[in-house]
Amino acid sequence: MKNLSPKIKTMWATYKFQEIALEWWNGYKIEHGIQYLKWSYFVIVFYKRLIPQIYYDRKYEEYYTLQQGYMTFESYHEKVIRLLKYVPEDKNHKKVHRFLVRIDPKIKTVVNVLSPKMLEEAYDLSKREEGNLGIKKTFINYNL
Repeated sequence: MKNLSPKIKTMWATYKFQEIALEWWNGYKIEHGIQYLKWSYFVIVFYKRLIPQIYYDRKYEEYYTLQQGYMTFESYHEKVIRLLKYVPEDKNHKKVHRFLVRIDPKIKTVVNVLSPKMLEEAYDLSKREEGNLGIKKTFINYNL
């Protein structure tokens, strides 16, 4: 869906709607006198209306309690990135801090000395250090 225009994305998504989502969309179009919305706006309106606040609250809490544990760096990083959309107020330095605070202590010590400024930089340095230390994590978290 990345290569589709915003109009086509919205049309495709709403074509798949059933039951309550379809009822909401049809009502929304009538109420606002439109046939489609720009994708970025549609996503905001859709999530706000059809996804309960408790879901967002749980994802927010999950982000703040997430630990690397037995996850590979790739799995941990992917999970952090996915959960960040539920924590929009987090600034770069906080994202880096939260990422580093929950990784393997041997890796954290080295990466902290290098003072990464961005989350991707912290990830790259951590991944490199994991390889340098020969740390192998085999657990794959399928609940990403």
